[in-house]
Amino acid sequence: MKAQVIKIIGLSLLFLLFTSTYCMGMGLGGYISYDLLISTMGWYENWSDFNRVKFLQFGILFDTCVARDRLFNYRLQVGLDLSNASFYDEDLGQDADIDIWQISFINTFGFGMIRNELMRFWVGPQIGFALGFEPNFVQDAYYSNMGEFFEFDIFVGVGFGVNIHIGDTISLCADAGISLHEDFMICPAATFMGYLVKCHVNAGVIIRMDDVYD
Repeated sequence: MKAQVIKIIGLSLLFLLFTSTYCMGMGLGGYISYDLLISTMGWYENWSDFNRVKFLQFGILFDTCVARDRLFNYRLQVGLDLSNASFYDEDLGQDADIDIWQISFINTFGFGMIRNELMRFWVGPQIGFALGFEPNFVQDAYYSNMGEFFEFDIFVGVGFGVNIHIGDTISLCADAGISLHEDFMICPAATFMGYLVKCHVNAGVIIRMDDVYD
């Protein structure tokens, strides 16, 4: 699995280099994010009242064709987040609680539907993955005996967003989308797999480098 993760990151960086050359410019910035859990499937069905709340997410983003008059843009987001999952385990008849640290890599392939000197409105597919862990799993004897766990989350979705240009070097950005996640939780005692449907909203600031509307 580690080799696959390294390959995905490598391909993302190569694609970023290729598209920045195509666009003759790129942007670097930061963002904050909020996720909302819509539904759960798979092994989550054994957990009633399941809820996952994201307390904090922030990260850096690399984007191409932020302002330039090109149809295609590629955005890579690397984020760090802290979330909490709480649920009632039907099999064990007890409540459980998990705090999860996670790092995520999100690839967005955007197509600029509206492009002018003031803004760029784009829409396109998104694919990514996230790696997470929680050193003490949950606060009860059964799960504590299972030891540390590792989470691997791969997802696909669709998003749309807007870049609002302020001068020749700064753009404000905002985007939203919906995604389907295949989620693996791996610990010494067992491996769980389930599905999540989420929607997200991001907002950030981008500093553009040789990226102006033309």
